[in-house]
Amino acid sequence: MKKANKLRALFPTFIGKSNIEVYEDEDASKIVTYINVPENRIEIMWSNWDESSGQWYNDDPEITTLDDAVNEFDKIEFILLIKGIKNIIATKKYLDT
Repeated sequence: MKKANKLRALFPTFIGKSNIEVYEDEDASKIVTYINVPENRIEIMWSNWDESSGQWYNDDPEITTLDDAVNEFDKIEFILLIKGIKNIIATKKYLDT
């Protein structure tokens, strides 16, 4: 089963801003900023370190489909995405009580 289909099976109704960091090294980070599983939509933003200015710069979010983006995630990125969504759901349930 492809990763996007696994995501759909686990969270078929998930919609929301997420800000889940799925990748980071000393020069860049990859952040999932929004997910809409029912509409097959995901937004991913890259932040890049500029050595000359000593600052992080955010690229514009890339809006694409779950199939195009999530299926390209490596195993660690996919696990971090799943954990991030679970944390969002758990936090929302806690705050709603």
